[in-house]
Amino acid sequence: MSPIVFLSVTRSRRRLATFARRGPPAVVVTLRGEHDLSTRLEIAQVMAEAIAVGDTDVVVDLGRVEFMDASTIGVITCARELLRARSRALTVRSPSRFAHRILDLCDLSGLVERRPVDHSERQPLAV
Repeated sequence: MSPIVFLSVTRSRRRLATFARRGPPAVVVTLRGEHDLSTRLEIAQVMAEAIAVGDTDVVVDLGRVEFMDASTIGVITCARELLRARSRALTVRSPSRFAHRILDLCDLSGLVERRPVDHSERQPLAV
Protein backbone atom coordinates (compact mmCIF):
# COMPACT_ATOMS: atom_id res chain seq x y z
CA MET A 1 0.00 0.00 0.00
CA SER A 2 1.24 3.45 -0.81
CA PRO A 3 1.41 6.09 1.91
CA ILE A 4 -1.58 8.40 1.86
CA VAL A 5 -1.65 12.12 2.52
CA PHE A 6 -3.23 13.70 5.57
CA LEU A 7 -4.83 16.99 4.54
CA SER A 8 -5.65 19.72 6.99
CA VAL A 9 -7.60 22.95 6.72
CA THR A 10 -7.14 25.51 9.49
CA ARG A 11 -9.16 28.70 9.80
CA SER A 12 -7.40 31.53 11.56
CA ARG A 13 -8.20 35.23 11.63
CA ARG A 14 -5.40 35.91 9.16
CA ARG A 15 -5.79 33.16 6.57
CA LEU A 16 -6.92 29.66 5.77
CA ALA A 17 -3.93 27.31 5.58
CA THR A 18 -3.79 23.94 3.89
CA PHE A 19 -0.93 21.54 4.40
CA ALA A 20 -0.18 17.88 3.79
CA ARG A 21 1.95 15.25 5.47
CA ARG A 22 2.51 11.56 4.98
CA GLY A 23 0.90 9.05 7.29
CA PRO A 24 -0.65 5.57 7.43
CA PRO A 25 -2.71 4.23 4.52
CA ALA A 26 -5.80 6.42 4.86
CA VAL A 27 -6.93 9.82 3.67
CA VAL A 28 -7.82 12.16 6.54
CA VAL A 29 -8.99 15.73 6.04
CA THR A 30 -8.87 17.79 9.24
CA LEU A 31 -10.91 20.95 9.69
CA ARG A 32 -10.13 23.33 12.54
CA GLY A 33 -11.61 26.65 13.58
CA GLU A 34 -14.51 28.38 11.84
CA HIS A 35 -15.82 27.48 8.40
CA ASP A 36 -18.40 29.33 6.35
CA LEU A 37 -18.93 30.58 2.82
CA SER A 38 -15.52 32.30 2.87
CA THR A 39 -13.70 28.97 3.34
CA ARG A 40 -15.94 26.81 1.14
CA LEU A 41 -13.76 26.95 -1.98
CA GLU A 42 -10.57 26.00 -0.17
CA ILE A 43 -12.28 23.14 1.67
CA ALA A 44 -13.67 21.92 -1.66
CA GLN A 45 -10.17 21.98 -3.16
CA VAL A 46 -8.74 20.00 -0.24
CA MET A 47 -11.58 17.47 -0.48
CA ALA A 48 -10.94 17.12 -4.22
CA GLU A 49 -7.26 16.42 -3.48
CA ALA A 50 -8.26 13.81 -0.90
CA ILE A 51 -10.60 12.10 -3.34
CA ALA A 52 -7.91 12.09 -6.04
CA VAL A 53 -5.24 10.51 -3.80
CA GLY A 54 -6.21 6.91 -4.47
CA ASP A 55 -8.81 4.23 -4.01
CA THR A 56 -9.23 4.65 -0.26
CA ASP A 57 -12.09 6.07 1.77
CA VAL A 58 -11.94 9.61 3.15
CA VAL A 59 -12.24 10.53 6.82
CA VAL A 60 -13.11 14.12 7.80
CA ASP A 61 -11.90 15.02 11.30
CA LEU A 62 -14.12 17.71 12.82
CA GLY A 63 -12.76 17.52 16.37
CA ARG A 64 -11.53 21.11 16.44
CA VAL A 65 -14.33 22.80 14.50
CA GLU A 66 -15.71 25.79 16.40
CA PHE A 67 -18.24 26.83 13.75
CA MET A 68 -19.43 25.58 10.39
CA ASP A 69 -22.38 26.53 8.25
CA ALA A 70 -24.46 25.00 5.49
CA SER A 71 -21.80 25.66 2.84
CA THR A 72 -19.36 23.42 4.73
CA ILE A 73 -22.02 20.72 5.05
CA GLY A 74 -22.63 21.10 1.31
CA VAL A 75 -18.95 20.44 0.53
CA ILE A 76 -18.92 17.35 2.78
CA THR A 77 -22.15 16.05 1.21
CA CYS A 78 -20.85 16.64 -2.33
CA ALA A 79 -17.60 14.81 -1.48
CA ARG A 80 -19.62 11.91 -0.08
CA GLU A 81 -21.59 11.64 -3.33
CA LEU A 82 -18.43 11.76 -5.46
CA LEU A 83 -16.90 9.00 -3.33
CA ARG A 84 -20.08 6.88 -3.53
CA ALA A 85 -19.88 7.08 -7.34
CA ARG A 86 -16.38 5.57 -7.01
CA SER A 87 -17.54 2.84 -4.56
CA ARG A 88 -15.76 4.60 -1.70
CA ALA A 89 -17.02 6.11 1.53
CA LEU A 90 -16.75 9.29 3.56
CA THR A 91 -16.95 9.21 7.35
CA VAL A 92 -16.65 11.90 10.00
CA ARG A 93 -14.27 11.45 12.93
CA SER A 94 -14.55 13.01 16.40
CA PRO A 95 -16.93 15.90 15.64
CA SER A 96 -16.90 18.71 18.20
CA ARG A 97 -20.17 19.28 20.06
CA PHE A 98 -21.02 22.08 17.65
CA ALA A 99 -20.17 20.04 14.54
CA HIS A 100 -22.13 17.05 15.87
CA ARG A 101 -25.17 19.26 16.44
CA ILE A 102 -25.03 20.58 12.87
CA LEU A 103 -24.65 17.05 11.50
CA ASP A 104 -27.69 15.98 13.55
CA LEU A 105 -29.75 18.94 12.28
CA CYS A 106 -28.83 18.04 8.68
CA ASP A 107 -29.64 14.34 9.27
CA LEU A 108 -25.98 13.41 8.64
CA SER A 109 -25.10 11.92 12.04
CA GLY A 110 -24.87 8.55 10.26
CA LEU A 111 -21.56 9.75 8.80
CA VAL A 112 -19.93 9.79 12.25
CA GLU A 113 -17.35 7.02 12.61
CA ARG A 114 -18.34 4.38 15.12
CA ARG A 115 -15.37 3.15 17.12
CA PRO A 116 -15.43 0.10 19.36
CA VAL A 117 -15.03 0.91 23.04
CA ASP A 118 -11.61 -0.06 24.40
CA HIS A 119 -12.25 -0.91 28.04
CA SER A 120 -8.52 -1.26 28.76
CA GLU A 121 -8.13 2.53 28.39
CA ARG A 122 -10.80 3.39 30.95
CA GLN A 123 -9.62 5.07 34.12
CA PRO A 124 -10.65 3.39 37.38
CA LEU A 125 -13.36 5.23 39.29
CA ALA A 126 -12.24 6.97 42.46
CA VAL A 127 -14.32 5.95 45.46
